[in-house]
Amino acid sequence: MNGDGKPNRGGEDVFEFRVFTNGVLPNGIPNNNPGYSNVEAEDFNVCLRNKGGHVACTAWVIYKENLDYLHCPDKIGWDKVSSCKD
Repeated sequence: MNGDGKPNRGGEDVFEFRVFTNGVLPNGIPNNNPGYSNVEAEDFNVCLRNKGGHVACTAWVIYKENLDYLHCPDKIGWDKVSSCKD
């Protein structure tokens, strides 16, 4: 997101998308999207275990619009709250 500027760390300013024959999805999206296989994409739990620091955080940033996994990884999740404030 900031070009060559630091920190250049997955989940902070480096994010990853998966390209499929029928579309593009952000890495870390739950594997419940019809027509898209997340077999090769990392699960968002990888992001949480690494307290950010991983490209599996991409879907969270897009859909939840925050980086709260950097601040309260034990509290948030697709099946939990969406923000440290919740």
